[in-house]
Amino acid sequence: MNYPTPAWRPVRAEAPDWFVDRMAHYTDQRRGFLVYEHGTAVFDDSPSGPDIIRCNASLLDVVTHSPDFSVRPMRDGNFLVQLQGVGLRPCR
Repeated sequence: MNYPTPAWRPVRAEAPDWFVDRMAHYTDQRRGFLVYEHGTAVFDDSPSGPDIIRCNASLLDVVTHSPDFSVRPMRDGNFLVQLQGVGLRPCR
């Protein structure tokens, strides 16, 4: 099935401290991540920290391909949505 390809491109954003703390909590502070608009976070396991080029490519890969995701409930009532194994985004 062909899905429409969005014209959207990743836009980095400043995240409030509570968001950064929550994402660190979800990963037991073991993974680096970059924050984009609308509360989207992309995780990267690079030892030197998140690689912007790789994170941008991962996010574009998610939005330009057919939907593929899983949802996990979190203890605090939020849900963690994992898209094609490359991005995690909490939502209520």
